[in-house]
Amino acid sequence: MMSATLSDTTEVRLAHVEDEARLSQFIQGFLSENGYPFIMVHADGAGGRKVMFEDASISRRFRVLWRRASRHA
Repeated sequence: MMSATLSDTTEVRLAHVEDEARLSQFIQGFLSENGYPFIMVHADGAGGRKVMFEDASISRRFRVLWRRASRHA
């Protein structure tokens, strides 16, 4: 298993409370579909979140799917 690096982190900016709920639901679905991998979510206090998984390939898959979902929101 590859370990994730800082470059494998997905940065998410949340503008509204609804965005927080949407991110939470997206993460729950993603974890369920991918066998509940280890995840770290860091909040910066200004509406930003950094999402990182232990496995770099899962981090990249999350980033691609989140960006795709964000464009259609």
